[in-house]
Amino acid sequence: MEELTNLVRIQTGSETEADFRQLCEDVLSCSVGAAGGFSGFIYYSETVDFAQCNLPYILEHLREISEDIGDANIYQTISGFGCINLTAEEVSEGMYKADSDHETEVYNALAWFALEEVAHHVIEQ
Repeated sequence: MEELTNLVRIQTGSETEADFRQLCEDVLSCSVGAAGGFSGFIYYSETVDFAQCNLPYILEHLREISEDIGDANIYQTISGFGCINLTAEEVSEGMYKADSDHETEVYNALAWFALEEVAHHVIEQ
């Protein structure tokens, strides 16, 4: 989780720990979470690139979450995200099929998931 936290902090452009902590508090207090528009996680060009470049770290944490909730299928877990309206099969296609119509939606959701999970982690410390 520490590596993912560092990657999210870099993506947000937060210069100090205090700035990053404040951003995390803002994410958690926003009624729509990461969808509220936070630096580095606003545009698809940012979110998709972030998720694709950091996919191993995001998936590692996602697998832990999936196991905790008793869901062995991470694609099913992702399809349950509030910011996405896809089946588990469509999520899988979005992640691994080059010409998928769902790629942007899936990677955007993964980036927002990372931001929200890191925000929880930082505030709980």
